[in-house]
Amino acid sequence: MTERNRLQEWVGAADAEIQASYSENHAKARDPKRIQQTGHAAEHVWGDLLERWLPPQYEVAYRRYILPEIDPVGYEMRETDIVIFRPGYPTALRGKEEVLAAGVLAAFSVKLTLDNAGLMEAIAEAANVRRHTAPRLGTPRQETTQPFRYGVLAHSH
Repeated sequence: MTERNRLQEWVGAADAEIQASYSENHAKARDPKRIQQTGHAAEHVWGDLLERWLPPQYEVAYRRYILPEIDPVGYEMRETDIVIFRPGYPTALRGKEEVLAAGVLAAFSVKLTLDNAGLMEAIAEAANVRRHTAPRLGTPRQETTQPFRYGVLAHSH
């Protein structure tokens, strides 16, 4: 078996895991009393996948508030479902509910089923964080890219 086929096999297994968790969590989501529990379960499925696939120096955390770097006026602090810390972010700060934007490598909004409203919410949050993050100076690439990536992870759409 070639390396490409092995990689496809591994990614296929990860995909099957996500699909199985979707079926389980989607059934739970039908109970209005379990909506929040279902959302947290979906976050952990994605977080576990990221922890297994990212290099060990990247730590995954759940439900954190990203603190703005500049002018907090107009910044609406919201809970971010998944945060991946930069390797240099101090261990003493990783367990805090609020995290410094400078210590974040990537942040994700997690949806069991992504719809237009969920996508618009994630876009608004990414823009909110971006507006209140200090511009990066240095190379043209540094100056034109975001300080960290903000994305959406969904089991289905």
